[in-house]
Amino acid sequence: MKAHRIEGTVALVTGANRGIGRALTEALLSRGAKKVYAAARDVDTLRELRDERIVPLQLDVTNPDQVRAAATATGSSTRRGGRWRSTTSGPWIPT
Repeated sequence: MKAHRIEGTVALVTGANRGIGRALTEALLSRGAKKVYAAARDVDTLRELRDERIVPLQLDVTNPDQVRAAATATGSSTRRGGRWRSTTSGPWIPT
């Protein structure tokens, strides 16, 4: 398995407020991610993740409009070498 360099990257993590999503968010930050779009249904649950590199996003992956809005909000950052990682089982909705 080829390891990906994390330092300096931009990522979007769904379910960032708990469980695997929270652990992934913390791991990305500890490994030097430049920015992490931390997505959760309720952005208030992300307040404990205090880091200037975190951009909170409201996102319910079962809501196509919210998925499109997240894609728009992260647009240029994630298209240039960033990573989308979903820890949910929601549908993939092309934008």
